Amino acid sequence: MQPAIPYDQLLASPTLRRVEVSYGTDDPKIEHETKEGYIPASCTAPFDPAWFSLPADRYNPLLATSSMGLASATYGNRQANGFSYILDTMAAYGFKDVDISSYLHRNRDDHTDIDHDVNLVAYAFGHQALVGPDGEEFELVACVVRGTSPTLEWLSNADVADSVEDGGYASLRWHEGFRASELECLGNIERYLRDHGLDTATTRIWNCGHSRGGPVSNILGMDLDIWGDRGFSVTPDHVYTYTLACSLTTFDGDAHGPRYGNIWNINHPEDFIGRIPAAYWGFRRYGTDVFLPSIATSYRAFQRTKADADRRFLTLGGARAYTVHGIAGPDTFVHEAVCCAATVAEMYTLPHAAGRRWHPFSDFFQAFCRVAGTGGLERVKAAASLARLAAGAYWHALSYFVEDQFLKPLSPITHNEQHYLARLEAVDALVEDVLDGWRADTRRITFYGTLDVDVVCLDDPHPTDTFDDGTVSLEGAALQPRAEGGRVVSRIVGGKVDPDLLDTPDSVAVYADHRADRLCLWLPVDGRYLVRLTAREDNAAIDATCAVCHPEGAVLAQEAFSAGSLAAGHSLVLDGADLVGRLPQGRVEEAWASFAERGDFPPTLAVDAVPYPPRPDGGDAVGDRGLMAGDHALLRAYEVAGHRFRGWHEDAGDGTPGRLVSRDRVMTVKVGEEDARYVAVFD
Repeated sequence: MQPAIPYDQLLASPTLRRVEVSYGTDDPKIEHETKEGYIPASCTAPFDPAWFSLPADRYNPLLATSSMGLASATYGNRQANGFSYILDTMAAYGFKDVDISSYLHRNRDDHTDIDHDVNLVAYAFGHQALVGPDGEEFELVACVVRGTSPTLEWLSNADVADSVEDGGYASLRWHEGFRASELECLGNIERYLRDHGLDTATTRIWNCGHSRGGPVSNILGMDLDIWGDRGFSVTPDHVYTYTLACSLTTFDGDAHGPRYGNIWNINHPEDFIGRIPAAYWGFRRYGTDVFLPSIATSYRAFQRTKADADRRFLTLGGARAYTVHGIAGPDTFVHEAVCCAATVAEMYTLPHAAGRRWHPFSDFFQAFCRVAGTGGLERVKAAASLARLAAGAYWHALSYFVEDQFLKPLSPITHNEQHYLARLEAVDALVEDVLDGWRADTRRITFYGTLDVDVVCLDDPHPTDTFDDGTVSLEGAALQPRAEGGRVVSRIVGGKVDPDLLDTPDSVAVYADHRADRLCLWLPVDGRYLVRLTAREDNAAIDATCAVCHPEGAVLAQEAFSAGSLAAGHSLVLDGADLVGRLPQGRVEEAWASFAERGDFPPTLAVDAVPYPPRPDGGDAVGDRGLMAGDHALLRAYEVAGHRFRGWHEDAGDGTPGRLVSRDRVMTVKVGEEDARYVAVFD
């Protein structure tokens, strides 16, 4: 991958200017909301005609920011406001003959089109004549795709493979809802070019979108890159595709290949929308993924840009910045989906218990999206239906989502268009290079046990005490910072993260999963921290792991170790440098090199759970997937229609029970070097 176009070059351009962006938001956390549900607002974004004479296969950070600015104008447009946000913004950018016909019956006031076909999206086209630095004249066509509207368009996001029949999931190439929406957009951009007599041999195309508009733009970028196969003479070097908050879109094995080097996907690691459908199922995006700074993945860049980004968000959204803290929330939600369905085929064909009935994960996912796409009484009905479906195996997925996305200060602010714009502007202001954002400067440290955790930052990089092999037992004494200026910056108590410390200077990302007695910390590799563990109960053995993670959660390399034992009420202090060093830097470099070469995550392990007798003649069971050696797998058994749970057994072969292992309905298993399977026996 080539380096990004330098900021110095971009900022020195004499044709660089700021344009006014009009937008409206209906985010429920934004203050000063109007009765219509939208706040009319405006901001400015950079724009330079010279960008479209630069190589499309080199990342342009200012074009990324401008793409988010333009995409912000797609929201809130309706008959009641004359679609003014998108029309005014396109005009400010200099585009004429603006076509917003797709908006007319696909908005909050009039959603007739979507009531008949949810696999649709709204978009705007416009063109303008430009002259490049060398005097070359050309037309620039903009195609900006709107994110999901507050209509049943949400159901299209759940249409992963609804039309597949007779088990033909192996032939699936794209997320069906995104693909169907993109094909209509593609046909209309072809019509737009013809109607306005634009010469495709010289025309250049700026293609962008946020949220649902991101994956539609992503697939559209692929089609534009191969337009020559359809008789159009636009070439990839004249197509500039920038997606924001983009979901995964395709199974294509060459999606990351050089053919699509002009497609750039800018995502925030803490935004769960970018994680679905699951990468574990084989999905990816066309082009190159670029990740904004996150406290859990790009710690130093996050700290440098946070204050400025928060200030900008206050200006853009009329509200304070909400703390965005770590990638564990989206990780856990997607992980639960994968546990319920290991493949797209299982998503549609493997039923799990939902109360007294059996439903595949696709039913739950559609009900989940229907809640977001309805309002008033219809939303109440949709929520009741979702609750019924979650009365069983899908409860974990729903409860994780509710806890991590709504009861904690994470998303939906993370996904908000103004949040993306604020982060991008802050990155630009400090001239941060985000292309290497996937190379985490943190390590995820995981402890398994009934523990409380204090993370202490040492201001002095040379602590006065010498550690014996990185550990000191304090036997219940209060934590004493090991150097002057040391202070607690992050804390987990009673299975909950202390919210009062989330914005503490030098704080780190932490996460507590009380269901699995799992506590995670993301420590910066160049930081100076102590970690104090305090046992709430006797812990005969505290298993732990140190991992380097991809920004979208996948573990690239991991080392398992033991943190010893700890009696109830006693404490143990660990040196953060020792914890981070458990995974040698050489292994980290190898993992990064392997990922850069293949573009795929390393293989993982599974601990499967099967019910006996088989579904639907007994109870239900859910195993664990996407694991590495040293992890703890969580297996769950569900009693259905009077079928009582009798115990977990080893698998004697073909899903029949062998030796009894446990009589607890929820069982934890330490993961070894190979896959495993257990049988849940019911009456």
